[in-house]
Amino acid sequence: MNMNPSAKKYLRRVRSMLPCSRKMKKRIMEQIGNEISLFLKEHEDADYKTLASRYGEPENIAAAYIESGNC
Repeated sequence: MNMNPSAKKYLRRVRSMLPCSRKMKKRIMEQIGNEISLFLKEHEDADYKTLASRYGEPENIAAAYIESGNC
């Protein structure tokens, strides 16, 4: 995965808000990271605000995984 600094920051924030096991956290982060990586292929200069606008704020993503029982 080739990520720009904004994408790395975004993913770190999501990861920090997930209270699940390392194994589950790794799976979730791979899934989210793959989606962002695909987006970055066409939008290399996407900043943090763009990612949050497209995918949601990190706290909302973490909350969705928690509420769905996937974390």
